[in-house]
Amino acid sequence: MKSLINAVLCATALVASCASATVLNSTVHADNAFNLYIAAAQTSTGTPAGNGDDWGVGYTGAFTLEAGKEYFIHIRATDAGGIAGVLGQFSLVGSDHVFANGTQTLLTNGTDWLANTSGFGSSTYKAASTYGVNGASPWGLQSDVSSNAQWIWAGDNDANNTAYFSAKIVTGKVPEPGSLALLGLGLAGAAFVRRRRG
Repeated sequence: MKSLINAVLCATALVASCASATVLNSTVHADNAFNLYIAAAQTSTGTPAGNGDDWGVGYTGAFTLEAGKEYFIHIRATDAGGIAGVLGQFSLVGSDHVFANGTQTLLTNGTDWLANTSGFGSSTYKAASTYGVNGASPWGLQSDVSSNAQWIWAGDNDANNTAYFSAKIVTGKVPEPGSLALLGLGLAGAAFVRRRRG
């Protein structure tokens, strides 16, 4: 039994050692401008990770997330008048992080994003308002973002000229295939040792 426990502990240590940083990739369109931040808390602005000021251009970026830490994607968007909106697609490359929806792909929508007009430290977050999927008028189709992504804003996208958005990234939900194989080998070895001694 002691050998089984030791083998499991060794396999667990191997799996833990395989954890590595995750890269967050982003593509964002904003009518009219945006600043993207990666933060360790929902109430802090965080580290600048991208910006843009032409809604017809999909601004791309990549940000490395440290293994074992949770993060928030924050977007501050501003409008120069008329209808406003943010459209985006985010993906995680690596096994240590997933979005709060349990996947490694996040689109702008009214389910996974919180929004307000007050700031990242505000307690007034509500579900983001949606204004049609990618392809909706007046913006048309943005080919660099999934057609399932939705244009979002904080409340009335004609009256509110500033919007703050937040989405969470959590840790430890996507085991790597190699790590699973190592764990399986460790357990198989433990079973073999146990059977041989029994």
